Amino acid sequence: MGTKPLVALSVALLLFGIGLGYLMWGRGTTTLRDEAASAKSRLAEQSSRVDELQSKLTEAESRLEQANQALRRERELRQRYEELASEGRK
Repeated sequence: MGTKPLVALSVALLLFGIGLGYLMWGRGTTTLRDEAASAKSRLAEQSSRVDELQSKLTEAESRLEQANQALRRERELRQRYEELASEGRK
């Protein structure tokens, strides 16, 4: 076999390898780009979920504070009634 066909075959295989590598690299880049877009959308969903849960937590804290105030008022009323009842017995 002569050197010219061997060189031509080597160059052809080299070009084929470079082309195949470029295509595989492009596919990997596309996959990474798709994964990044998916991660960004999941992050946006989770961020909105965090905001929703934060507002629910604020509501629950407000209701808890109202319940605590109502309980405090009930305790004060009960204490007054007990004081009045004990004064009536004396």
